[in-house]
Amino acid sequence: MAKGILILDIGVDSVRGGIFSSKKANPLYLHTHPILRKNTVSEREEIKSAISSLLTTAREKGFKEFEKVLVAIPPDEISIRILSIPFKDRKKIQDILPFELSGLLPHDVKEMIVDAIPIGNSKVIAAALEKIRLKKYLEMLKEFGLDPYWFGSTIFSMGKLLNGVNNGTAAFAGDESFAVLSDGEPIFFKPLKGIDELKMGLIYLESEGIHIDKIYSVEEKTKDLKLLLPKIDIKNVPLPGNCPPEGAGLYALSLHLQKNMEGAINFRRGEFEYTRESDAVKKSLKFTGMLVLIIAGLLFGNIYLKYKTLSNELMAAKGALKEAYIELFTGETKVVDELYQLEAKVNKLKGDLEITSGGISVLEIMKELSKAGENNSNFSVKFNEANMAEGRITVRGETDSFESANILKERLIKGNYFKDILLTDLKTMAGGATAFSLSITLKK
Repeated sequence: MAKGILILDIGVDSVRGGIFSSKKANPLYLHTHPILRKNTVSEREEIKSAISSLLTTAREKGFKEFEKVLVAIPPDEISIRILSIPFKDRKKIQDILPFELSGLLPHDVKEMIVDAIPIGNSKVIAAALEKIRLKKYLEMLKEFGLDPYWFGSTIFSMGKLLNGVNNGTAAFAGDESFAVLSDGEPIFFKPLKGIDELKMGLIYLESEGIHIDKIYSVEEKTKDLKLLLPKIDIKNVPLPGNCPPEGAGLYALSLHLQKNMEGAINFRRGEFEYTRESDAVKKSLKFTGMLVLIIAGLLFGNIYLKYKTLSNELMAAKGALKEAYIELFTGETKVVDELYQLEAKVNKLKGDLEITSGGISVLEIMKELSKAGENNSNFSVKFNEANMAEGRITVRGETDSFESANILKERLIKGNYFKDILLTDLKTMAGGATAFSLSITLKK
């Protein structure tokens, strides 16, 4: 079963409990447990017994955990004052509230938790609760595993029962509270212990020039109110079919919760601030941070392993390249940087190939040499070696005389592919032949 929202309304003579959905204000389950207040000790035990009974019944109906917990206490345990403060911002009001309430409360303001809501005309309704009383309530609730995110009184939410009454001045009168709204906005709250206090509240409002047009109440109270206040229009407050009159406060809080308790008096502030959700967020962030660190560690570890693997593969590749280089160039015994030396060899080969760039083929060059060296009865040439490199050709050979070597040079100069021909290393060989060497530059 989905988690419900638990609302406890600790009253003067009973503890009312209700389970509500976060999406609808109507109750899923309501229960009332009477209490008898004799003294402080018995009162605490009575309340604990009532809460225990309510939770036991809720568990039997399948509600074992709660999404949120709201707790209301009797309004007569709260000190309520009307102050003139020219601010609407609740934070600013909260900042100066202790100074404004100094000397107006039954205890030193430092011993009280205070909150306030603006009511228009530069006035606010301030509420104060003894810290020691709040602490005892929270400790008692903790015994049941309950940590209320909101703690206050239903008196400040009873006006939510008058939804739709946005014109004129209307009020809600119950057994324990009296709330007045003007054009849908709260202007007055008073705890009630009897009919006389209701009369006192009406007298005060009349003295302030405030006339109440209608008073709403639960059905069982309307008859008495009509007899007491015959000049005022008394009406039944609308409640859901499964909500008895004593559950009106619970239903009012549920309606207020649908608006995120906007404008509600809440004593969970300061040293008593509700931190469960923020602690959960911090815990979640801490866990997320640890998870990020773990993932980062795994990623860096993976990168390091890849680096080591690639380093090993690179070393193996360099070793294989060195072996291949030595095998290709057996004459070289000193190999310092096999990759650099191989690139140098390749560049040299490219340079050699560029000898014939521009359309001259090696075959054409050899034909030109052969044509220039054609033998006849007066001329004899033999080519022994031809080397081509960097746009030049070195030719070594033999001829029958010095004169024939010069004739060969002249023939080559007249050719199509050669220029700057140097005839060198002319020398007589054994047997009368002449050795020669030609250094030829190719035309581009």
